Amino acid sequence: MKLAKKLGIFVSGITTTFASTVVIASAYIPAVQAAEIGSKWNPKYEVAGDDIVYNGSFELDSLVDPNNPNVNNPNITGWSKSGDPLDTSLSQISNYPKSGYQSLSLANVVGPAAISQTLDTTKNQYYRLSYYLVAEEDASTANNLFEVFAGKNKLFSTENITYQPFTLYQFDFKAKDTTTLLTFNYENQAGFFYLDDVSVRPLIKSKDGSYEPVPEPFTVGGTAVAGLLGIWLKRKQTASLKES
Repeated sequence: MKLAKKLGIFVSGITTTFASTVVIASAYIPAVQAAEIGSKWNPKYEVAGDDIVYNGSFELDSLVDPNNPNVNNPNITGWSKSGDPLDTSLSQISNYPKSGYQSLSLANVVGPAAISQTLDTTKNQYYRLSYYLVAEEDASTANNLFEVFAGKNKLFSTENITYQPFTLYQFDFKAKDTTTLLTFNYENQAGFFYLDDVSVRPLIKSKDGSYEPVPEPFTVGGTAVAGLLGIWLKRKQTASLKES
């Protein structure tokens, strides 16, 4: 991909680490819909449940830069950027989401760059990081790097990812302090990465010794209601049999 395309705008018109990936197809939203999509960003977006990542779906900022209506928005609420100013300016809100209306596009032309967020964690608590990633680069030009850190713990590192649709990555880690710096390092001078639905949830130890996410309150309540309903139906059936 030429530099001109990378700089072009399309808005107009522990520590044990476990990894798994799941491919989920997604389609790029046509540029003609960008203005409409950009108007639907949610400034009151809130993380749900026990997710400790803030703005992990990148819905808190408008698609268009509020200071320049001709370019994508480089402002990412809740996240910090590092690297060459030109490269950090290429980390922008995108209208290519896995869910919702937006994701984050990551690219550079000078050198390695990163985005990060400091998470409030409980020391010695286990957590599960989840995120979806797109790589937009064919095998003939693949020359990229993507790394993920929880504090100093490198959870994932790979080079030369060729084209993939939104793919789920999950890693478990143990917090070593009351705060943990979540960092995504990247280098992609020939194409783009698209990042979406970043979340970190606490894990609990199950009876078999494995660690699983804390059940959602609705799930627990739903299970309890289903159990009570089953007991009530069984008692009703027993009473009916006695009457007959």
